[in-house]
Amino acid sequence: MTPRRAAAALVVPPLSFPFPARLHPDADALEQRTLDWMRQHRLTEGAEDEDFRRPQKLGRVGAWLCPDGSFERTLLVSHLAVCTTLMDDRVTDPAARAGDLAGLAGDWLAFDRVLTDPRAEPQFDGVAQRAVRDLWLRLREVATPGQIARLHQAFLVSFLGLTADAAHVAAGRPPTYEEYRFIRHATSTFSIFVVLLEVGNGFELPLPVAQDPDVAALTILAIQTFATAHEIVTCPRDVRLGDACNLAVILARENDTTVQEGMELAAAELRRLTERFLVLADRLRTRNLTAVQQYTAALKDMIAGVLGWLAETEKYAPSNPDPIIAPCVRPGGVPADVRSRGTPADTHHHPSQP
Repeated sequence: MTPRRAAAALVVPPLSFPFPARLHPDADALEQRTLDWMRQHRLTEGAEDEDFRRPQKLGRVGAWLCPDGSFERTLLVSHLAVCTTLMDDRVTDPAARAGDLAGLAGDWLAFDRVLTDPRAEPQFDGVAQRAVRDLWLRLREVATPGQIARLHQAFLVSFLGLTADAAHVAAGRPPTYEEYRFIRHATSTFSIFVVLLEVGNGFELPLPVAQDPDVAALTILAIQTFATAHEIVTCPRDVRLGDACNLAVILARENDTTVQEGMELAAAELRRLTERFLVLADRLRTRNLTAVQQYTAALKDMIAGVLGWLAETEKYAPSNPDPIIAPCVRPGGVPADVRSRGTPADTHHHPSQP
């Protein structure tokens, strides 16, 4: 079966969370301002590219993830979504396809220089670096020094994960389930977003509270829950593109079953993650830690909001012929026709999960 036919046969299982997704009342204005910002920084390459990007609705990411934030601060969340997309599509993927890990490392060092000294000119005249520089300068005007330090660290974690992802492409070796869980936690870039949610909602999680074992575990669960939902919804498109770096595809390979059943395994994992998140959130409610209730509410908006955004964006539609996305492993691709020779195990647990 061809990847196109295999993707067409896949059905995304029903997904939901026991807390609602909410949309910012200024969602349309956030989208328009984001498109204007992309034009200003030459992030769209002519009318054809803009027509391609418009249905992706990247400006509405902030509207779904931060529905109660002030307009300008929620706009920062949307602009971060654009920047992280650029880091993946225009920096990581070309380096991975070329096997140029040294060049990729140099790019990340240049990005780090922007974060360390944003008032200096970027080392390379790249549009992605200039966009990150603009975002970072605006963030420094509204975020606290502690939040800036945590955001900087989160960017570095994302750079590391994107490099690991590119290394698997360059080596032609798909990651194992355990490897991929660690990689996806970093490449999701949501270690950045969880701090930016504080900025968007106008509160700060004190560093000792953020580092509290239960709060840190809640953050990990939130990121994994978000990433797992994203992996399930985007699986048909990844299959169509021959991309083996998808959680459902990896579960199918390791359990020797179909990708459809791999999606069901991922959905079962999503339910477990959600339940553990809720149990831990209830436990934290009794501890009365500073800003934790605001943080928990913001994480719920983020988790539920991803389904809202994925339901309206065309970025991950199976029919989207995005030429930028690089398959994770070539050759081989997705094991779309592998059939189960037993009952798939439902016992996966990542060491980083609490």
